[in-house]
Amino acid sequence: MENINQETLDKTEINTGPVSAKKPFLKPIYLLIVAVLIIALLIIGWVFFMPKPKTPQKVTNNTPKTVSAQEAVTKAGYGIFWQGDKNDKTGRNIIADDTRKTSTTHYDSVGLNYAEENPENIMMALGVFKGWEAIENSTDTYILLENPINKKILKGRLTFSASSLNSVSNPSGQKNVTTALMVEDLNYGPKTEKDWINDYVSRPLEENSLALFEKAIKVGDVVAVRTILENMPGYQIVRKDDKGVSVVSKVVIRRFGGSSQLLKELK
Repeated sequence: MENINQETLDKTEINTGPVSAKKPFLKPIYLLIVAVLIIALLIIGWVFFMPKPKTPQKVTNNTPKTVSAQEAVTKAGYGIFWQGDKNDKTGRNIIADDTRKTSTTHYDSVGLNYAEENPENIMMALGVFKGWEAIENSTDTYILLENPINKKILKGRLTFSASSLNSVSNPSGQKNVTTALMVEDLNYGPKTEKDWINDYVSRPLEENSLALFEKAIKVGDVVAVRTILENMPGYQIVRKDDKGVSVVSKVVIRRFGGSSQLLKELK
């Protein structure tokens, strides 16, 4: 048996303690907890610091509801005899039927028929606007209206400056009556007569010019005219020019809403 050198044994250090193992930095459970906390903080930050979505505000629509022409006349208590544009809601091309007669309005049919029955003495007439006709060497103009039933054309003279044609006598002396543009409110009828507070025919502007008439009246509009009456001994006749055309004192167009509606269109 080999002899062991005691000196060698003395120099050899024997570690009899427990062997230490290298520990991991964090255990998996700790990593999970940290991750959850980070996510929670991110969510809390997003909730508190992200801009809040704006609550949609309820918008009030103040635009008046437009109704069909048939609904409008029915509400006023009358019907439609003739209408040029069935899609139009302004009332500009409507001829009312005879049920519209009230204490202040006249039958539209009277305007249609009067010119036919009294061609030499047309005090009033109604028709569909067809256009203007210039008058040579004059600022005046002729208006052309068509009876939509028999297609006959009526001509009237509009005056825009003082002349012997539109000079009329009255208690205070002579007066020049240039042609005025008037608007009839078609919302006025048998059902609305008692509650009516506005004139059913009114003058929106004091202006008297061909430019105004051309802007307010379009081809296809229903237009009524009133002529100038000339006093004769014991009777009256219609004032006419040298061509035998009746001189017009008033041109009356029509709208639901009357003058207020026309003023909106003229802006």
